Amino acid sequence: MKKKIILLIVLFLLPLILRVSIGEYLYLQGVVPNILLITVVVVAMIVPGGWVPYAYAALSGMIEDMLYSKQIGFHILLFCGTAIAVSFARNKLMKNNILFCLLFVSAASFLYEVLNWLFFGYFRMGVTVGALFGKTVAPVMILNLLLTPAVYFIYNLLLRSMSDEKGAA
Repeated sequence: MKKKIILLIVLFLLPLILRVSIGEYLYLQGVVPNILLITVVVVAMIVPGGWVPYAYAALSGMIEDMLYSKQIGFHILLFCGTAIAVSFARNKLMKNNILFCLLFVSAASFLYEVLNWLFFGYFRMGVTVGALFGKTVAPVMILNLLLTPAVYFIYNLLLRSMSDEKGAA
């Protein structure tokens, strides 16, 4: 149990360190990928039930709020909603699947950018819907979809190895 908690802490800190350090250099058309959103979807897919996906989502949202937002709570609600949706769909529709993960990352990325645009007043600044999709939503979704398979396979390998150790012991 201690090994699993330590692994979850490391898997929480790793994308955070990547987001803060080199995440700003991974950009396409001036936008950066949302590594924390990707990991929330992946953890909610891989870790079955329990409190872990929701705690992971809440902590990731809190970090995202503190680092990149003036309003506290937007990212927490969005990330927790994403974790709930992924967990529900995982239990009812599909099991652990990379295509399902890609689908949810693209949907979560789309909702994230559109809700940012609506709630934070970007539409008042003269950003049209066409510019929003062309300059923000599409590049973010492409970057997130390109990073998702790597994150998925790394997390899947590490978290499955921990569950296999538990079963073998």
